[in-house]
Amino acid sequence: MIDCLQELVRGAISKTVRDCAKYPETVWLADAPDGTVRRAADADPRIMVVKHRPPHEAPRLPAILHGRVSAEAAATAGPQPPGLIETTQNDRQVADGPVVVEEDQPALESGISEERKAYETWAGKWMRWSQEELVAEPQRRLHQQLYRMAKKIEQDSDTFEVVLAVGLLQLGAGRPSARVRRHIVTTPVTLTVDPASINVTISLVPEHPGRLEDTDFLSESDGYTSELLGVVRSAVEDVPFHPLSDRAAQAVRSWAQRAFGVDRVLSFDPTGQHPDLTAEPQTRSLHLAPALVLREHSQRSVLGFYESIARALKRPGARAPLGLAQLLYDLGPEHRTAWGSRNGSVPPALGPDPLFPMVTNAAQRDVLERLQHDTSVVVQGPPGTGKTHTISNLIAALLADGKRVLVTSAKSQALNVLRDQLPSKLRSMCVIQGDQWQGGNSDLSQSLGALAHLNATTNLARLQQRIDDQQMQRHQLMAEQAKLQDRLRQVREVEWYEYPDIAPGYRGRLDDIVQAVEHGADEYQWLPPLDVQAPQVPPLTTDEAERLWLLVAQHGPGILDARIQYCPDPATLPDPMEVSRCIMELQGAEQAVGCEPVTPLAQELADHGDARLLVLEALLDRAQQALQRVGLSADPTSWQADIWSTRAL
Repeated sequence: MIDCLQELVRGAISKTVRDCAKYPETVWLADAPDGTVRRAADADPRIMVVKHRPPHEAPRLPAILHGRVSAEAAATAGPQPPGLIETTQNDRQVADGPVVVEEDQPALESGISEERKAYETWAGKWMRWSQEELVAEPQRRLHQQLYRMAKKIEQDSDTFEVVLAVGLLQLGAGRPSARVRRHIVTTPVTLTVDPASINVTISLVPEHPGRLEDTDFLSESDGYTSELLGVVRSAVEDVPFHPLSDRAAQAVRSWAQRAFGVDRVLSFDPTGQHPDLTAEPQTRSLHLAPALVLREHSQRSVLGFYESIARALKRPGARAPLGLAQLLYDLGPEHRTAWGSRNGSVPPALGPDPLFPMVTNAAQRDVLERLQHDTSVVVQGPPGTGKTHTISNLIAALLADGKRVLVTSAKSQALNVLRDQLPSKLRSMCVIQGDQWQGGNSDLSQSLGALAHLNATTNLARLQQRIDDQQMQRHQLMAEQAKLQDRLRQVREVEWYEYPDIAPGYRGRLDDIVQAVEHGADEYQWLPPLDVQAPQVPPLTTDEAERLWLLVAQHGPGILDARIQYCPDPATLPDPMEVSRCIMELQGAEQAVGCEPVTPLAQELADHGDARLLVLEALLDRAQQALQRVGLSADPTSWQADIWSTRAL
């Protein structure tokens, strides 16, 4: 199969281009405006800088000339301004209204004179505008052509290239297919478009040699021989080589004297002229004729790759790689993972704890998980779905696991986008090899330089210590994350927990209970709003709350109205046992007297003169007044227990 593919590539290469007219774009430098092309006078690699000159609008036609001058001709630059459209007198009269009598003839002549003056003024402005446009038109066409070439390279640089070619060889023949009209020396160039000014700059690739391409399209049947061209080839492939220098012209002249033997010398034209073979189909000549050529890349390097693969597979004991075997056989995951492995299986691509530096969604994690159980995974999707993001995570995880990663792409732009998405410190560890004619050599040099600097400035012991410290910190953060997730789970569970009856009519989830409370707010207006600064723990114990509930049930809700603020401080009340003892002593004293005293205080003072009775009387009086304020009975036998129940308030 490799031999077959190799022959297909060789067949494609055999279809060489022998006529530069078949290239997609060709810009002859001889046709460029004067002063546009920069010669090899210094080390500046720029060949041309073509400025963007947008077209300017033509001078506006005066209203009096509407219909008298062609609007289309007035908007197009030319050698002469468009003339006035002649009209007859009758046409003018019909256009202006009723038929004009002879007395209006002077007015008609005056109108014609005003038209003529307006036309002459406008024609002068138009001529100045037209001359400027005609001068700018060649540069404008050149800019448009180069801009198209630059956009083509930007969109498909892996297929097309732009080269600066010199040495236009013209070999006439009787058959048109046998004729040759192509350059023999090429040098790669880059096209850059300034986004601000839209100017196009064409530059040589620094430190890149030229290439002598005569063997690509000439053979012995054309009379060509390469025996004497070693000196010419060395001069062209030397660095630096400037195709517009005198040295390049001398190399092309030397080729004309040697390529067909010492007895056949081609005429050489060092100017930039590029005559066509159609005028002289039998001519044989060589012209310097520098040109910018947009063409497809050569396939010779691809042929070399196939030749290397074929040689490797033909070695004794060689085993076909899995990628090649899958082109011939339908292999399942178990066969793919066992292919080429001595122990019968290939370990997973990622370790048990892969490090993904960027966030992942479910679809991306599924791709990474599938890669753990297979040797390859195909991911397909439209732009913006996260394919490059997934590859970036995978590359970072593989590098962190000590593996090496090779990324290939049909377009170099995709590699640049992927590199930019990697974490900044990983970019210096990437060696990128893009199109060598579009800055690929510079990218490779920068990558290797960054790796060399990293290797020279890295201390392995300190690096390992940093890895251990950050690994410990990562485990701590993961443990903290697990705790927070568990707490979050508990909070969510509380929200969905079904509570039994915590009170009549209040059951279900917390939001159900809150809704029930809000629904009964109008019915239970006596319930005061909770202070925003209220403590989390209620001021009453369960026992105190039950006693308060019994008190309210016995005396009604009125006990909790505003008069509650006059309830005496329980600390000022006497001890219950002391009050009971004093009452018993008071009753015993009254019975000893044998009569009802007029006032308890006077009787006790008369009979006993005991100062304790005086104090007791004052305490009882204060207690009775306090009980009356809160609506309780003054009977000692009934309020003795109630007054102590109010301590819960």
